[in-house]
Amino acid sequence: MPGSAARRAALVASAVLVATATLVPVSGPPPRPISWCLWCGSQPAADAARNVLLFAPLGASLAAHGLAPLPAGALGLVISVAAETVQVALPSRAPSVRDVLTNTLGAAWGAALWRRRRLRRPASRARAAGATAAGVAVLGATAALMVPAPGQLELFGHWTPEFGHLSFYRGVVRFAQIGDVPLAASAAFPDSAAARGALRAHEPIRGIVDVGIPVPGTAPILAVSDARQREIAFVAARGDDLVARLRTRARSLGFDQPEIRAAGALRGYLPGERVTLEVSWQDGDACVRVDQRHRCGLGPSVGSGYGLLGWIKPAPAWVHAGAGALWLGAIGAFCGLRAPSARVAATAALLLVASAALLPQAGTLRSTPPHQLAALALGVAAGFRFRYRSGSGGIR
Repeated sequence: MPGSAARRAALVASAVLVATATLVPVSGPPPRPISWCLWCGSQPAADAARNVLLFAPLGASLAAHGLAPLPAGALGLVISVAAETVQVALPSRAPSVRDVLTNTLGAAWGAALWRRRRLRRPASRARAAGATAAGVAVLGATAALMVPAPGQLELFGHWTPEFGHLSFYRGVVRFAQIGDVPLAASAAFPDSAAARGALRAHEPIRGIVDVGIPVPGTAPILAVSDARQREIAFVAARGDDLVARLRTRARSLGFDQPEIRAAGALRGYLPGERVTLEVSWQDGDACVRVDQRHRCGLGPSVGSGYGLLGWIKPAPAWVHAGAGALWLGAIGAFCGLRAPSARVAATAALLLVASAALLPQAGTLRSTPPHQLAALALGVAAGFRFRYRSGSGGIR
């Protein structure tokens, strides 16, 4: 980054980002002691990845001031230990040794990336092919990780359960089922194998419910858990919205996952009014029905891949649309930066767009919206244009 003023600004910005993400208290459970577990929690892989990405800009900024990766990592270690120590006294924070290790790794990795300055290496067809293959692999992984994964343990059904980390729904469930399998109330499924099969097959989750008073937070109406008390599926109210989740391969590997959200699906219903709820899946898409109100187009798409690191909730649909477009644009730019010519860049864009358009045929993603396909192509064009205008590597 040219200019000492710009380098100082980048260092201050990255430090503020780290301080904001690690030290700002938010409402939640009381302070907790430091955890020594390296693979605990519902999404340890996503937590680790977020920590690395959080400290990478700080490491790069330190490298821009002359620090090698090892000293930058050591400084990241000191900052991380200090932050985790302060978190012991902050509500809703979960200080851990894993955070210290992954934060340190992020700082060292960011410094190493800055030192190598790959952007200034000459572009080549081989580098462009490798980058495009990596981009296609990321899109493919998104589809593969959205496969339902209810596990192999005994399953339990719940009607308006009281889970400590969620709100309580004050409606009444009269009947519930998954496909043709009855969903028991606070009891084990008589045949867990049949329930798992219905979930894996994306059978619809239905319920007859007397509507409750809207409550803040997420309040489960119907839920399925396993013998280890892990969330397998749920349908919940969040104010007037109806949200649903079905455990996927991503969650079983320690990542986060997108959720289904039908905004305003419960709006207008009075407390005590009886309605029929249904969440269904078909060809990778998800639909929500409340009596005669029916809405589709709610399932994840290739652009939802960003949500594997942390799904933004609650947030309006346009936030997810924008985040998905930025995610795909970044993938496209990564490929465009490595293209030695406009023809190679166009080929990379074509391959990425074709992959994004065809992957929903696997049945785990909905059809890719046009704006996401455009984001991929524009990302490639922007990356290639930046390389051309910066003169790094030339065009051949």
